[in-house]
Amino acid sequence: DYLLPTLLYCAHYLDDAHATELEAGALDLIRQEQAASGDGSFHSLRLGRILEINPYYYTRLESDKAVVLSMGAYWRRRCRIAPTPAKVEYEDAVAGGWEEPEHGAVFHRSKRRLASWSWRAREAPQGLCLPPTSGHLAEWCENLGGRVRLLGEQGSRTVLEHQQWSFPGGFLTTGTMADSTKAVLPEGWISPERAAHRYAVAALPDDRTLVVLEYCRVGIRAYLTEAKGLKLNIPNDLFNDFRRTYRTASSIVVTTGDAAGSRSLESSWANIDDALGVVGLYGADSLWLFQAGRRRASGYGESLYYDEVCFPCRTGMWSVDPGSVILDCGSLVLSGVTAEETESAGQQAWVPACEDPLIRAVVVGGGDGHTYLLVVHFGDRETETAVELGERASAAVDLVSGTEVRLSAGRLALTLGSGEARLARLR
Repeated sequence: DYLLPTLLYCAHYLDDAHATELEAGALDLIRQEQAASGDGSFHSLRLGRILEINPYYYTRLESDKAVVLSMGAYWRRRCRIAPTPAKVEYEDAVAGGWEEPEHGAVFHRSKRRLASWSWRAREAPQGLCLPPTSGHLAEWCENLGGRVRLLGEQGSRTVLEHQQWSFPGGFLTTGTMADSTKAVLPEGWISPERAAHRYAVAALPDDRTLVVLEYCRVGIRAYLTEAKGLKLNIPNDLFNDFRRTYRTASSIVVTTGDAAGSRSLESSWANIDDALGVVGLYGADSLWLFQAGRRRASGYGESLYYDEVCFPCRTGMWSVDPGSVILDCGSLVLSGVTAEETESAGQQAWVPACEDPLIRAVVVGGGDGHTYLLVVHFGDRETETAVELGERASAAVDLVSGTEVRLSAGRLALTLGSGEARLARLR
């Protein structure tokens, strides 16, 4: 709501030629939701649960809309704010990258892809990869961060460590989350297990691809209720008319937002509405689709239906032995692609052999015609290792440092510290 007066300020005081364009888009969203409510209110359909549990707060949400709309109408007339022709297209004006190391946030936007990652977000970690013009595909709650949940979990995930690097066209970030912080079982037992969940995430400089590698292992015997790799959130509510279409290698699946349950998609790739692609690289036999059957996406009342595309997905209670690996998976998210392009990306990607059992590596064909390699060390100690690339490459150019390394007999030799990653363009 507060975006509207901010945009008017930008248009009037800062002479931002794109501000009125953004204001028009925000007003369209308000009109769409008000029309869907059907009773003249702004939020009764989507935020009805908040009305049930706290009518005071719900009234404030309704009045906030009325206040900013009336404020905007008044100041637009008072200041005679009118659209100003822009000298450049909006996407050209906002293209580029940004990062905030202290917060663990990194971002890159281009015409085809908006990619971001945040380690210290409210519901961390949070990633995004979607077309910039498809805001209806954005839902942040632990998006792209997977999930391991212990029985009796009452705490919130916390970040243990993180680092990130930006480069022209993309970024690389690594880190570790404690998926369990307070798992309590009746009779007073509190689990000491933290379920360290390790990641390497790379936005390739191809205006299309995000790579997510995960590894989670428990140290003691534990009871779990949820293990999801990737967990790509797909909003399925009024802003997309409560309907999503998933095209896979095996079928076409159409979902409504209020459906419940989980199902295997019987495919390692899926495409959502000819806008977003997902490819499972290793760690499961198939992508899964999970639906909660209720609105979620808010810490206070439920506000949005959304699906989850997972790789893998398991729910219900089960026990695991000490030292069990719960997640060991790699995935691609592809922005602005068709089903055919998604399938092709899956066919081009492959997993090379590595000497060290805790090294993970994937080779990905980029949307720009180049081939990329992401390598990460999920172990606790520095290691010297080699990635077997065969005759498919002769050299690797590190995208962060710019250093070129020649392969020897088809092998890329690396020294990696704990949690360290390398992202390279292969030649």
